[in-house]
Amino acid sequence: MRILRHEKLDGTDVLYLDGTNHTLSEIGDQLRITFGCDKEFATCREKFANQLNFQGFPHIPGEAFILKYPSADNPLDGGVLVN
Repeated sequence: MRILRHEKLDGTDVLYLDGTNHTLSEIGDQLRITFGCDKEFATCREKFANQLNFQGFPHIPGEAFILKYPSADNPLDGGVLVN
């Protein structure tokens, strides 16, 4: 299941689940929560502070970038696209 939102109400943790899986049916059912990753560099950097271990290629430009021509506003100088 995916957790959509988490709130703390009156000292109780409340999880809002995506509803596509109904395996939790009663109050008191137990579950294990693990951190997920959407495989984005920004998530790895901001949520987990683990950008050094990111195993993707965030600095390689996509097709749209490759097909552009340089201009005064956007020199396409090969600089870093993601900080």
